[in-house]
Amino acid sequence: MSVVTVQSQDKSNFLCKRFAAMASDYFDAPSEARTPAAQVPLENLFRVLEMFRNNTFFDEPRKGVFAFEKPKTSKLSLSKEDSWHVDIKDAVHRSIEASFGKNVGEAEAVVELQNTLRWLVVPGDLPLQEEKVIRAKKFFGQLSNAL
Repeated sequence: MSVVTVQSQDKSNFLCKRFAAMASDYFDAPSEARTPAAQVPLENLFRVLEMFRNNTFFDEPRKGVFAFEKPKTSKLSLSKEDSWHVDIKDAVHRSIEASFGKNVGEAEAVVELQNTLRWLVVPGDLPLQEEKVIRAKKFFGQLSNAL
């Protein structure tokens, strides 16, 4: 008897694109961002931004039980097609540049974007300048378009 795992095609780019478009729309209707359904896209975008800021994207090329084996070499070779995060990471980078310009560092931009996501979720507790809301809306729109 063979052990075969059926893996569906990775939809990370599509989901990130969809979540970014939803986040951009939430800035026009912040009350919708506080619904339970909105928590999934906003939390996932927060996590993507955190992985981007800390460069903690990681891919495990082996599937199923083979993923538990110690790799033969210290470097795992991955093709671009195998790496779910390559396009997302590039799109985040380009969207930060388009929304914040080159004068703002990526880490600073990510912290601002994460604070803006917090502002969407927490009703009225966090004061936020209008320019930051506009910049975040632009970023998430750019991210959606980039993917």
